[in-house]
Amino acid sequence: MRATSMSKCCIFCGCCVTAMTSARPSVPEKIVLKVSILCSKCKVCILTTISKFEGIVSIAVDVEKSTVTIVGVVDAVLIVKALRKAKKPAEIVSVGEPDKKKEEKKDPCKLLPCCNACRPVILWQDEPNICTIC
Repeated sequence: MRATSMSKCCIFCGCCVTAMTSARPSVPEKIVLKVSILCSKCKVCILTTISKFEGIVSIAVDVEKSTVTIVGVVDAVLIVKALRKAKKPAEIVSVGEPDKKKEEKKDPCKLLPCCNACRPVILWQDEPNICTIC
């Protein structure tokens, strides 16, 4: 009488268990991330960073809630690491099965063209007579 379908070797060394857990799932998942979206340049940076991953079916950005919803066969931790590397701090809100219904497309972008975090600061001091004696 066997309790498991694994051989004795797999019970002790765990080679089949690690092979099963390291395989990437083939079913698309819905990943919701909380990302700070301050301007349209932030939004473009976030979208370009996420779109570099293979296996993404769709990306939806909700500016009011500051969330990004990704549907696809991707690793949520790798996406968060890539966003943090691009100086866009992100947190995983949820990972689960995608909804069956189609989401409505809403993109009335009410963002500023560029926020203070994205805008380069140039300081120009033009003083013709620096000498105090003249």
